Amino acid sequence: MEQLEEETYRIVQDATLTEQLLQYSNRYRSFDDNVQAAFNKSLYVFEHDYDYAQSLEIISKALDLVEPGVTERFVTSYEKTRENIRFLERSSFGNFLFFHSQQKKGSYVIIEGQMKAESL
Repeated sequence: MEQLEEETYRIVQDATLTEQLLQYSNRYRSFDDNVQAAFNKSLYVFEHDYDYAQSLEIISKALDLVEPGVTERFVTSYEKTRENIRFLERSSFGNFLFFHSQQKKGSYVIIEGQMKAESL
């Protein structure tokens, strides 16, 4: 189960970071052909191959050429955000997700995508 959680975390992280970097690349696409080409290729890999790690690598390399360290900044920001939410338990019989937020100082339950209760 731990291996599944780690793999799921990695996939979600790669997909999220790719989406963020693709959006960020808009500031360079209009005047940098390399960023535009990387955007196109990364988006294709993301949407058709579902290879989020490869898609992230493609856009990261192009952006780091025009703005060194940009990928690391996004990764650091993402990791800080993820540290603030610890998933405690997922019910085996429904769409329940219990989590604890250090930022909001409480525990919450999400049922079918909507917050239903807080401070459990």
